[in-house]
Amino acid sequence: MFVMRGLLSLSALQLRHLCNEKDKKDIYAHYAERQYHTALQEAAGQLCKITSDNCSALLLFEIINHSRFKKFSLLEDRAD
Repeated sequence: MFVMRGLLSLSALQLRHLCNEKDKKDIYAHYAERQYHTALQEAAGQLCKITSDNCSALLLFEIINHSRFKKFSLLEDRAD
């Protein structure tokens, strides 16, 4: 479930970036943060018990997490 939430968070951030209306930008940003924090809590609960069943999901979540910060920090730098 945390991988899906990570993807939803990333998607909401992309929509925020593409949107021109401030109200919608705020809605997307709030949704992205809520999904990300829930996903992070779920993934953190799995870190102490990594198994062959959850290791792929944890790796994928880390890739999503890295993409989220790398891409959107670059976009914010360009906006300035």
